Amino acid sequence: MADGRHPWQLRLASVLMMLEGAAALVLAVWLLIELFVAKAESPVSAIALIVICLGAGLWILSAGRSLLKGRGWARSAGVFVQLVLAAFAAGSLGGEGSSVRAFAFLLAPAIVTVILLFTKPVVQASQQRTER
Repeated sequence: MADGRHPWQLRLASVLMMLEGAAALVLAVWLLIELFVAKAESPVSAIALIVICLGAGLWILSAGRSLLKGRGWARSAGVFVQLVLAAFAAGSLGGEGSSVRAFAFLLAPAIVTVILLFTKPVVQASQQRTER
């Protein structure tokens, strides 16, 4: 990395995390539209869910950008996000609206990202730089 280039594993993990953050923001916008288009059973709960999705999306985007900058905390945040996605994936298999497609759609990027986060180049990149 002396030449300023990042390892491909770091770039890919960062991009995947930023896509996950963007997906959370898109979900927040969709929920906001649904709040006005459809009659929510509990508007307060719907607003709370929108705020949570916005906060999570912005945090994940920030972690993805910080991972690319080599911040160690971002790798930890990335692992946490992937574990949460795996839990969401497992939850998509149970209940009335269970879906194997949703399970695969949520779990596949989580597995790829967590593997990338533990590759040697990503670990080294996140240990070489310190926060100022």
